[in-house]
Amino acid sequence: MNIKTIFLLLLFVSCGKKISQNMIFPTDQATLAEKEVIMRAVDQLQTNFQDNGVEVVLRSIPYHVTSSLPDNIAGICVYQENGRPVGIAINRRVLNDWMIESATHYGFLYKALLHEIGHCFFGRDHDDGHLEISLDLFTENSMDLSVMISGGLARTPKVLWPYYVKEIAGLDRINTQDDLMRFLRDSHVLD
Repeated sequence: MNIKTIFLLLLFVSCGKKISQNMIFPTDQATLAEKEVIMRAVDQLQTNFQDNGVEVVLRSIPYHVTSSLPDNIAGICVYQENGRPVGIAINRRVLNDWMIESATHYGFLYKALLHEIGHCFFGRDHDDGHLEISLDLFTENSMDLSVMISGGLARTPKVLWPYYVKEIAGLDRINTQDDLMRFLRDSHVLD
């Protein structure tokens, strides 16, 4: 990955939390294929929450794709002053650039959706906690403690996905490498 690619990755990572309260929900510009991709991801997230005993109905709000968000905003949760969510909008440019997943990593779309779900359904604010790690299991030498980081979203290792789902719902929190090892053991990743 060259410097320009890394810069672009970091550029397309912000969340529109500061601008999303009481703003007008962007018109849905999703193609049928884009809508299918987003709703498949939402349904997968719904299953992830249910598997962890979390009662939430993610399809209770609309999910839009829009070209009207600034390039540096990946998505927004639009909500009313009383905290009731109106919907989630994902930046089309981000969706098109980052929806691909691989055998080992969830695509950026999953993390962006989970982040906005954190705002809309769990009332979460940004959380920029970070942990330095040194495990052969990971190609990176650090991890975000929450999907609610305010910038720097990247593809998520699938091995950590169950943690991020639990963390967003307040069921788990990794603060140390020992916590990470406990999670990996409990998840049977180290078996």
